[in-house]
Amino acid sequence: MSRLSTERKETLLRRYESKSINAPAGVKRPGVGRPGGPRAVMTGRKPKNISATINRLLAYIGRDKARLLLVFICILGGNLSALGGSYMLRPIINNLVSPEQSAQEKLNKLAMGIMIMACIYIVGVICTYLQQKVMIGVSQKALVRIREELFCKI
Repeated sequence: MSRLSTERKETLLRRYESKSINAPAGVKRPGVGRPGGPRAVMTGRKPKNISATINRLLAYIGRDKARLLLVFICILGGNLSALGGSYMLRPIINNLVSPEQSAQEKLNKLAMGIMIMACIYIVGVICTYLQQKVMIGVSQKALVRIREELFCKI
């Protein structure tokens, strides 16, 4: 790695020293000259144009619209299965306290209800797994695109 000349370093320091976060001009930024570099202390700042920033970020994941649709469907499936499993409890419990059925009929209906609930919850687990797996792929591809664009500019 080549070293910058002292003149170049001074020029850069003068240029970027005045762009301190919440500090008046001429005051050194926290982190400069310390381990970790100038970004060692980061504060959260809002972008100047929020809608443009969001649109730019959506452009990176917008190329995977089919996968995002699959993620949306998986979210719906996971939530519906969680609700369906919860709503299955009422008929199962009501069946157990019903006085007009024999013990064998109650056990058969209990086993059937538990199997149906298990299937519903398995569908929910599969939907949640697919949602997470697909979103990880989409986000990693978006990060690769952002990095490639950054390296092309550098």
